[in-house]
Amino acid sequence: MIPLTDKRLLLQFLYPRWKRPAGSVRAGYSILLPMPSDLPVFYRIAMRVLGRQNLQNANDVIIVPDNPRRAFRDIVMRDRARSLAVPVVLAESSGLKRAVARVYNRPNHFHWSQIVCGIEHSGSSHALLHDADMFLLEQNFLNDHYAFSLQKGLKVLGISPAWDPWFSKNGYDHVTATWEMLATLEWVRSFPPILLHGHTNRIGGLTHTFDTTYYAQCLTDPPAVACRESGSGFIHFNWLISGYRWYVKRRKDYCDERFIIMLLRLLIDEFDSDHAYRYIPSWEEMSSHVPNGHGQLVFPSSETQGPAYESIREKIGALFSSSLVKKGGRNSINRKLEAFDKYYGYTPRGGD
Repeated sequence: MIPLTDKRLLLQFLYPRWKRPAGSVRAGYSILLPMPSDLPVFYRIAMRVLGRQNLQNANDVIIVPDNPRRAFRDIVMRDRARSLAVPVVLAESSGLKRAVARVYNRPNHFHWSQIVCGIEHSGSSHALLHDADMFLLEQNFLNDHYAFSLQKGLKVLGISPAWDPWFSKNGYDHVTATWEMLATLEWVRSFPPILLHGHTNRIGGLTHTFDTTYYAQCLTDPPAVACRESGSGFIHFNWLISGYRWYVKRRKDYCDERFIIMLLRLLIDEFDSDHAYRYIPSWEEMSSHVPNGHGQLVFPSSETQGPAYESIREKIGALFSSSLVKKGGRNSINRKLEAFDKYYGYTPRGGD
Protein backbone atom coordinates (compact mmCIF):
# COMPACT_ATOMS: atom_id res chain seq x y z
CA MET A 1 0.00 0.00 0.00
CA ILE A 2 1.32 3.48 -0.90
CA PRO A 3 0.53 6.16 1.70
CA LEU A 4 -1.26 9.02 -0.05
CA THR A 5 -1.04 12.72 0.54
CA ASP A 6 -2.47 15.37 -1.76
CA LYS A 7 0.91 15.68 -3.48
CA ARG A 8 1.23 11.94 -3.92
CA LEU A 9 -2.28 11.76 -5.40
CA LEU A 10 -1.13 14.35 -7.91
CA LEU A 11 1.95 12.24 -8.68
CA GLN A 12 -0.21 9.18 -9.23
CA PHE A 13 -2.31 11.19 -11.67
CA LEU A 14 0.76 12.47 -13.56
CA TYR A 15 2.66 9.16 -13.52
CA PRO A 16 -0.02 6.42 -13.64
CA ARG A 17 2.15 4.02 -15.65
CA TRP A 18 5.36 3.86 -17.63
CA LYS A 19 5.55 5.27 -21.13
CA ARG A 20 7.60 3.10 -23.44
CA PRO A 21 9.68 4.23 -26.42
CA ALA A 22 8.81 2.84 -29.84
CA GLY A 23 10.75 -0.11 -31.21
CA SER A 24 12.10 -3.35 -29.80
CA VAL A 25 14.29 -3.58 -26.73
CA ARG A 26 18.03 -3.43 -27.48
CA ALA A 27 20.57 -5.45 -25.56
CA GLY A 28 22.93 -3.18 -23.65
CA TYR A 29 22.41 -0.24 -21.36
CA SER A 30 21.43 3.41 -21.45
CA ILE A 31 23.39 5.79 -19.24
CA LEU A 32 20.98 8.14 -17.49
CA LEU A 33 22.44 11.51 -16.52
CA PRO A 34 20.16 13.54 -14.23
CA MET A 35 21.71 17.00 -14.55
CA PRO A 36 21.36 20.29 -12.63
CA SER A 37 20.88 22.72 -15.52
CA ASP A 38 22.16 25.70 -13.52
CA LEU A 39 25.42 23.86 -12.81
CA PRO A 40 26.70 22.89 -16.28
CA VAL A 41 30.06 22.04 -14.73
CA PHE A 42 28.55 18.62 -13.98
CA TYR A 43 27.75 18.12 -17.65
CA ARG A 44 31.39 18.93 -18.47
CA ILE A 45 32.57 16.49 -15.79
CA ALA A 46 30.26 13.71 -17.01
CA MET A 47 31.44 14.09 -20.59
CA ARG A 48 35.07 13.91 -19.53
CA VAL A 49 34.44 10.88 -17.29
CA LEU A 50 32.38 8.99 -19.88
CA GLY A 51 34.75 9.99 -22.67
CA ARG A 52 37.44 7.90 -20.93
CA GLN A 53 35.17 4.88 -20.45
CA ASN A 54 34.93 1.79 -22.63
CA LEU A 55 31.30 2.19 -23.77
CA GLN A 56 31.25 -0.99 -25.86
CA ASN A 57 27.87 -2.12 -24.48
CA ALA A 58 26.31 1.31 -24.00
CA ASN A 59 23.54 2.23 -26.45
CA ASP A 60 23.17 5.90 -25.59
CA VAL A 61 23.56 8.60 -22.97
CA ILE A 62 20.28 10.24 -21.89
CA ILE A 63 20.72 13.66 -20.31
CA VAL A 64 17.78 14.81 -18.19
CA PRO A 65 17.96 18.37 -16.81
CA ASP A 66 16.09 19.14 -13.61
CA ASN A 67 14.77 22.45 -14.95
CA PRO A 68 15.33 22.88 -18.68
CA ARG A 69 17.13 26.11 -19.53
CA ARG A 70 17.96 27.38 -22.98
CA ALA A 71 21.59 27.96 -22.05
CA PHE A 72 22.02 24.35 -20.87
CA ARG A 73 20.17 23.01 -23.90
CA ASP A 74 22.47 24.98 -26.19
CA ILE A 75 25.56 23.52 -24.49
CA VAL A 76 24.35 19.95 -24.94
CA MET A 77 23.14 20.41 -28.51
CA ARG A 78 26.41 22.08 -29.49
CA ASP A 79 28.63 19.44 -27.88
CA ARG A 80 26.79 16.17 -28.32
CA ALA A 81 27.93 15.39 -31.87
CA ARG A 82 31.59 15.37 -30.82
CA SER A 83 31.47 14.46 -27.13
CA LEU A 84 31.11 10.65 -27.03
CA ALA A 85 31.27 7.54 -29.20
CA VAL A 86 27.57 6.80 -28.49
CA PRO A 87 24.50 8.96 -29.18
CA VAL A 88 23.74 11.70 -26.65
CA VAL A 89 20.02 12.33 -26.15
CA LEU A 90 18.49 15.31 -24.36
CA ALA A 91 15.25 14.33 -22.59
CA GLU A 92 13.03 16.92 -20.92
CA SER A 93 9.92 16.47 -18.79
CA SER A 94 6.63 18.15 -19.67
CA GLY A 95 5.84 21.61 -18.33
CA LEU A 96 3.19 20.26 -15.95
CA LYS A 97 5.55 17.70 -14.44
CA ARG A 98 8.21 20.38 -13.99
CA ALA A 99 5.65 22.59 -12.25
CA VAL A 100 4.85 19.79 -9.81
CA ALA A 101 8.57 19.29 -9.17
CA ARG A 102 8.77 22.95 -8.21
CA VAL A 103 5.85 22.44 -5.81
CA TYR A 104 7.81 19.66 -4.09
CA ASN A 105 10.96 21.77 -4.33
CA ARG A 106 13.16 19.07 -2.88
CA PRO A 107 16.32 17.65 -4.47
CA ASN A 108 15.19 14.03 -4.04
CA HIS A 109 11.95 14.68 -5.96
CA PHE A 110 13.77 16.38 -8.83
CA HIS A 111 16.14 13.40 -8.98
CA TRP A 112 13.28 10.87 -9.04
CA SER A 113 11.41 12.75 -11.78
CA GLN A 114 14.61 12.89 -13.84
CA ILE A 115 15.10 9.14 -13.45
CA VAL A 116 11.51 8.49 -14.58
CA CYS A 117 11.96 10.72 -17.63
CA GLY A 118 15.22 8.97 -18.52
CA ILE A 119 13.71 5.49 -18.17
CA GLU A 120 10.83 6.47 -20.43
CA HIS A 121 13.30 7.52 -23.14
CA SER A 122 15.37 4.33 -22.94
CA GLY A 123 14.95 1.46 -25.38
CA SER A 124 17.72 -0.62 -23.78
CA SER A 125 17.46 -3.75 -21.68
CA HIS A 126 19.31 -2.01 -18.82
CA ALA A 127 19.73 1.49 -17.44
CA LEU A 128 22.65 2.86 -15.45
CA LEU A 129 22.07 5.81 -13.11
CA HIS A 130 25.23 7.89 -13.31
CA ASP A 131 25.68 10.37 -10.48
CA ALA A 132 26.70 13.87 -11.48
CA ASP A 133 29.44 13.95 -8.82
CA MET A 134 30.86 10.51 -9.61
CA PHE A 135 34.39 10.21 -11.02
CA LEU A 136 35.18 6.82 -12.57
CA LEU A 137 38.91 6.11 -12.61
CA GLU A 138 39.07 2.74 -14.39
CA GLN A 139 38.54 2.68 -18.14
CA ASN A 140 36.49 -0.55 -18.05
CA PHE A 141 34.47 0.31 -14.95
CA LEU A 142 31.07 0.46 -16.70
CA ASN A 143 31.84 -2.37 -19.10
CA ASP A 144 32.80 -4.65 -16.19
CA HIS A 145 29.74 -3.50 -14.24
CA TYR A 146 27.41 -4.53 -17.07
CA ALA A 147 29.23 -7.83 -17.67
CA PHE A 148 29.02 -8.70 -13.96
CA SER A 149 25.26 -8.04 -13.96
CA LEU A 150 24.70 -10.31 -16.96
CA GLN A 151 26.94 -13.04 -15.57
CA LYS A 152 25.03 -13.14 -12.28
CA GLY A 153 21.59 -12.68 -13.85
CA LEU A 154 20.87 -9.68 -11.62
CA LYS A 155 17.95 -7.29 -11.67
CA VAL A 156 19.82 -4.60 -9.74
CA LEU A 157 23.56 -4.04 -9.32
CA GLY A 158 25.11 -1.22 -7.29
CA ILE A 159 28.56 -0.25 -6.09
CA SER A 160 27.78 0.82 -2.51
CA PRO A 161 25.38 -0.41 0.16
CA ALA A 162 22.40 1.77 1.04
CA TRP A 163 23.62 4.83 2.94
CA ASP A 164 20.86 4.35 5.55
CA PRO A 165 21.93 1.74 8.20
CA TRP A 166 18.27 0.92 8.92
CA PHE A 167 18.22 -1.56 6.04
CA SER A 168 21.12 -3.72 7.19
CA LYS A 169 19.79 -3.66 10.76
CA ASN A 170 16.35 -4.89 9.72
CA GLY A 171 17.16 -7.70 7.30
CA TYR A 172 17.37 -5.73 4.05
CA ASP A 173 21.13 -5.60 3.68
CA HIS A 174 20.84 -6.36 -0.05
CA VAL A 175 19.56 -2.82 -0.77
CA THR A 176 22.08 -0.79 -2.75
CA ALA A 177 22.65 2.94 -3.14
CA THR A 178 21.41 4.50 -6.38
CA TRP A 179 24.72 5.95 -7.59
CA GLU A 180 26.00 3.90 -10.54
CA MET A 181 23.07 1.52 -9.98
CA LEU A 182 22.48 -0.71 -13.01
CA ALA A 183 18.99 -2.18 -13.31
CA THR A 184 17.03 -4.08 -15.89
CA LEU A 185 14.23 -2.02 -17.39
CA GLU A 186 11.96 -5.01 -16.89
CA TRP A 187 12.55 -4.76 -13.13
CA VAL A 188 12.08 -0.98 -13.04
CA ARG A 189 8.85 -1.11 -15.01
CA SER A 190 7.45 -3.91 -12.87
CA PHE A 191 6.71 -1.21 -10.25
CA PRO A 192 4.54 1.86 -10.75
CA PRO A 193 6.76 4.96 -11.05
CA ILE A 194 5.48 6.43 -7.79
CA LEU A 195 6.67 3.39 -5.86
CA LEU A 196 10.25 4.31 -6.72
CA HIS A 197 9.74 7.79 -5.26
CA GLY A 198 11.15 8.50 -1.79
CA HIS A 199 8.32 8.08 0.71
CA THR A 200 7.30 6.68 4.08
CA ASN A 201 5.81 3.18 4.02
CA ARG A 202 5.52 -0.06 5.98
CA ILE A 203 7.33 -3.30 5.33
CA GLY A 204 7.74 -6.34 7.58
CA GLY A 205 5.63 -4.63 10.22
CA LEU A 206 7.99 -1.64 10.36
CA THR A 207 7.45 1.94 9.23
CA HIS A 208 10.35 3.75 7.60
CA THR A 209 11.16 6.53 5.14
CA PHE A 210 12.58 5.04 1.95
CA ASP A 211 14.94 6.84 -0.42
CA THR A 212 14.55 6.60 -4.20
CA THR A 213 14.15 2.92 -5.34
CA TYR A 214 14.78 1.57 -1.82
CA TYR A 215 11.22 0.37 -1.20
CA ALA A 216 11.15 -1.47 -4.54
CA GLN A 217 14.49 -3.08 -3.72
CA CYS A 218 13.09 -4.29 -0.39
CA LEU A 219 10.25 -6.00 -2.30
CA THR A 220 12.76 -7.74 -4.59
CA ASP A 221 14.26 -11.18 -3.97
CA PRO A 222 17.65 -10.50 -2.28
CA PRO A 223 19.65 -12.77 -4.66
CA ALA A 224 18.49 -10.59 -7.58
CA VAL A 225 20.18 -7.52 -6.06
CA ALA A 226 23.92 -7.22 -5.55
CA CYS A 227 26.62 -4.72 -4.72
CA ARG A 228 29.92 -4.81 -6.64
CA GLU A 229 32.23 -2.78 -4.45
CA SER A 230 35.25 -1.84 -6.53
CA GLY A 231 37.53 -0.13 -4.05
CA SER A 232 39.68 2.46 -5.76
CA GLY A 233 37.80 2.40 -9.06
CA PHE A 234 35.91 5.62 -8.38
CA ILE A 235 35.74 8.81 -6.35
CA HIS A 236 32.32 9.95 -5.22
CA PHE A 237 31.51 13.31 -3.66
CA ASN A 238 28.08 12.85 -2.09
CA TRP A 239 25.33 15.47 -1.79
CA LEU A 240 27.02 18.20 -3.82
CA ILE A 241 23.90 19.25 -5.69
CA SER A 242 21.50 19.06 -2.74
CA GLY A 243 24.05 20.91 -0.60
CA TYR A 244 24.29 23.65 -3.22
CA ARG A 245 20.48 23.94 -3.31
CA TRP A 246 20.31 24.53 0.45
CA TYR A 247 23.11 27.07 0.20
CA VAL A 248 21.31 29.06 -2.53
CA LYS A 249 18.06 29.01 -0.55
CA ARG A 250 19.71 30.44 2.52
CA ARG A 251 22.59 32.56 1.19
CA LYS A 252 23.20 34.33 4.49
CA ASP A 253 25.90 33.26 6.93
CA TYR A 254 25.79 29.80 5.39
CA CYS A 255 28.25 27.46 7.10
CA ASP A 256 29.82 25.13 4.55
CA GLU A 257 30.14 22.25 7.01
CA ARG A 258 30.70 19.62 4.32
CA PHE A 259 32.94 21.93 2.24
CA ILE A 260 30.55 21.54 -0.69
CA ILE A 261 30.76 25.13 -1.94
CA MET A 262 34.54 25.05 -1.61
CA LEU A 263 34.66 21.86 -3.70
CA LEU A 264 32.26 23.24 -6.31
CA ARG A 265 34.56 26.20 -6.88
CA LEU A 266 37.53 23.85 -7.33
CA LEU A 267 35.57 21.76 -9.86
CA ILE A 268 34.37 24.83 -11.75
CA ASP A 269 37.90 26.20 -12.03
CA GLU A 270 39.14 22.86 -13.36
CA PHE A 271 36.29 21.73 -15.63
CA ASP A 272 34.27 24.83 -16.58
CA SER A 273 36.36 27.92 -15.90
CA ASP A 274 34.84 29.92 -18.79
CA HIS A 275 31.33 29.78 -17.33
CA ALA A 276 30.08 32.33 -14.75
CA TYR A 277 28.45 30.98 -11.58
CA ARG A 278 26.41 33.65 -9.90
CA TYR A 279 26.23 32.33 -6.35
CA ILE A 280 29.67 30.78 -5.91
CA PRO A 281 32.46 33.14 -4.83
CA SER A 282 35.72 33.12 -6.73
CA TRP A 283 38.59 31.12 -5.26
CA GLU A 284 40.41 34.30 -4.31
CA GLU A 285 37.36 35.57 -2.41
CA MET A 286 36.79 32.24 -0.73
CA SER A 287 40.33 31.34 0.31
CA SER A 288 41.51 34.75 1.50
CA HIS A 289 39.16 34.75 4.48
CA VAL A 290 39.45 31.23 5.95
CA PRO A 291 37.50 30.40 8.08
CA ASN A 292 35.24 33.45 7.71
CA GLY A 293 34.69 32.89 4.01
CA HIS A 294 33.21 35.60 1.87
CA GLY A 295 29.89 37.44 2.21
CA GLN A 296 27.22 34.89 3.05
CA LEU A 297 29.64 31.94 3.16
CA VAL A 298 31.56 30.85 6.26
CA PHE A 299 33.52 27.71 7.06
CA PRO A 300 33.27 25.53 10.17
CA SER A 301 35.63 25.52 13.12
CA SER A 302 38.79 23.42 12.82
CA GLU A 303 38.04 22.03 16.28
CA THR A 304 34.77 20.39 15.18
CA GLN A 305 35.19 19.75 11.45
CA GLY A 306 38.85 18.82 11.09
CA PRO A 307 38.01 15.15 10.33
CA ALA A 308 35.37 16.17 7.76
CA TYR A 309 37.90 18.37 6.00
CA GLU A 310 40.48 15.58 6.00
CA SER A 311 37.96 13.18 4.45
CA ILE A 312 37.03 15.42 1.54
CA ARG A 313 40.62 16.63 1.17
CA GLU A 314 41.80 13.06 0.60
CA LYS A 315 39.24 12.67 -2.19
CA ILE A 316 40.26 15.99 -3.73
CA GLY A 317 43.90 14.91 -3.70
CA ALA A 318 43.03 11.59 -5.37
CA LEU A 319 40.95 13.30 -8.06
CA PHE A 320 43.62 15.86 -8.88
CA SER A 321 46.20 13.10 -9.12
CA SER A 322 44.13 11.23 -11.71
CA SER A 323 44.11 11.44 -15.50
CA LEU A 324 40.75 13.25 -15.38
CA VAL A 325 42.49 16.56 -14.67
CA LYS A 326 45.38 18.40 -16.28
CA LYS A 327 48.94 17.22 -15.68
CA GLY A 328 50.40 18.58 -12.47
CA GLY A 329 47.02 18.58 -10.77
CA ARG A 330 48.17 17.44 -7.33
CA ASN A 331 50.88 20.08 -7.04
CA SER A 332 48.45 22.72 -8.25
CA ILE A 333 45.73 21.75 -5.77
CA ASN A 334 48.21 21.58 -2.89
CA ARG A 335 49.18 25.19 -3.55
CA LYS A 336 45.59 26.27 -3.99
CA LEU A 337 44.40 24.70 -0.74
CA GLU A 338 47.33 25.87 1.35
CA ALA A 339 45.27 28.24 3.52
CA PHE A 340 42.59 25.60 4.16
CA ASP A 341 45.17 22.89 4.87
CA LYS A 342 46.94 25.12 7.38
CA TYR A 343 43.74 26.08 9.21
CA TYR A 344 42.42 22.50 9.43
CA GLY A 345 45.79 20.95 10.23
CA TYR A 346 46.03 18.83 7.12
CA THR A 347 49.37 17.76 5.66
CA PRO A 348 49.06 17.01 1.95
CA ARG A 349 50.72 14.00 0.40
CA GLY A 350 53.56 14.25 -2.10
CA GLY A 351 53.22 15.96 -5.45
CA ASP A 352 52.86 14.51 -8.94
